[in-house]
Amino acid sequence: MKILKLINIVLFIPILLFSETKTLSRKYVPIIIENPDEPLLGMQIRERNLPAEWSSYTWQAFRYNAGNNSWRAVPYQIDEKGNENNYIRQDKWDGILDERDEILFMPATLGDKAPLSAWLDNEQSRKESRIEIEFSDPVNPALKGWVYLYPMNPAIQLSPADTMGYHAYKPGPSSIPAADTAITTAYTVAHDADGWINYLRFHTPDAPDILDRFKFRLAGDPAIGSWVVSEENLKAKENPVNYYYGPIRAFHDERTRLTLPFGLSTNEGDYSWHYFPYSLYIGIDNFPLAQNMIAYFNVNRMRLSIDFNNRAKGMFFYSHRNQGGVRIDGVPDSPERDLDADSQMDWVMATGESGTVIMLLQSDIENVSKKIYYRDAESGGTSDGTDDTGDRRSIGDMGVILRPASGGHFQTRQITFHFLVYFIDQPDMNSAFGDTLIDWVQNPLDFSAERQLYVPSAVHQHRLQPQTFQLHPAYPNPFSPQKNGVHLSFTSQSLHNDAKILIFNVMGQRVARLDPVKSQEQNSCYAVWDGRDKDGERVPAGLYLYRIVQAGFASASGKIVLY
Repeated sequence: MKILKLINIVLFIPILLFSETKTLSRKYVPIIIENPDEPLLGMQIRERNLPAEWSSYTWQAFRYNAGNNSWRAVPYQIDEKGNENNYIRQDKWDGILDERDEILFMPATLGDKAPLSAWLDNEQSRKESRIEIEFSDPVNPALKGWVYLYPMNPAIQLSPADTMGYHAYKPGPSSIPAADTAITTAYTVAHDADGWINYLRFHTPDAPDILDRFKFRLAGDPAIGSWVVSEENLKAKENPVNYYYGPIRAFHDERTRLTLPFGLSTNEGDYSWHYFPYSLYIGIDNFPLAQNMIAYFNVNRMRLSIDFNNRAKGMFFYSHRNQGGVRIDGVPDSPERDLDADSQMDWVMATGESGTVIMLLQSDIENVSKKIYYRDAESGGTSDGTDDTGDRRSIGDMGVILRPASGGHFQTRQITFHFLVYFIDQPDMNSAFGDTLIDWVQNPLDFSAERQLYVPSAVHQHRLQPQTFQLHPAYPNPFSPQKNGVHLSFTSQSLHNDAKILIFNVMGQRVARLDPVKSQEQNSCYAVWDGRDKDGERVPAGLYLYRIVQAGFASASGKIVLY
């Protein structure tokens, strides 16, 4: 028994030696791969004859643990987008990953780097290629994490917990369907009868609802009288809600009608909430207010804020300019309201024993003056000259207010506004956390992707030292470029920096040159040929020859079949 244990330890040593452990420590901010490139581009991600469900992915994400040489399936998501960069709902998916689509992970699901000899423990997976995605911090590239995509096959058995993700949903009553509830890992939010958020509870012990409501204002001072549009001007239409589940991001589409002052109305008011495990986003890029109306109504104020209720008393308000914090207690305060002039994004935060709310402040409207909006007054009222809404109190009401930089009205063709709010189920954070979170948001992770094939380790082949030169069999062979590349590898005790792999057709014409890279196995090199020539064009199906050349001499050659 002791000998068997010793053998297992010896076999496991190379796995540890050729692995890198995860060093990224980011949390909360979703990882979104935009504009995917090869080898991700063109992947068939869903079977066309299966229902449009997340469980019908043809690839599954896995995290590797180098400490015990184990794999665990992790949730991920692919969101398809249309020609106008709009998100396509499930019934319109085409199942092919293209350059517009997005791939989503959460940072907690990243793992260690896996050597080529560490693979899923089933024979079919070892015959197919996998895709390694490496993520690194753009500020400190030494901080890394990895995830692996494997093609699904019958031998891969997944439990619902492996892929279900972070979301749940409770529809509203049939009489008021817009009053539904969205539930994530960290928080629960609910909507009023017109679909606007008026409930927030963290998933911490005994946490109460601390929210009055989200608020927005557009206000002006035309000659005919005061003009104000608020969240109360959004009224639910018939069949007002569609909820689309996703493991990482859930879409919550709202169909509303915007009513305007002075008897004006419009049917255009639709928008969508995007729910993530620790955050939510709403963006309205085409607010139905024409440029001539902005001028006519002298629209000169815009406010986005989050107002709390009495159960939020005792929390503290922070911002980048208010590092010491201000207690939220319903008693008026005078915090610093200036924002950093050179910052594209800023933040305000309320934190206490229930959890932490951070609102990120950003506007695409040019030539505006931006200030922190903050009002903490049990007596209610507002600080922008508009009527109060909700419970008519202002308990730590925090956000941003915009005004034209040079007076008058906004000089813009359209009004846009964006809420990006994080709900972190961690109590009593400080201002340093706000600065850290905005740094993560503004500096998304870099990534690179590589298609890989299984290579048994030297130890698994019972060979402690490589021979002088050994060419390993091409794998898979025959191969189809539509499915994977062919893996060409060799082992040599005398590796040369000028080593290369040349590909020839049966006429003896060279069609491609590959520069092999050193693998994590000692004295080994490999390259993957994707079936393209030196100009990047697909070559015809047929027989091809390849030759390993080192220091000007041919070391070995072999044959591969492309179909």
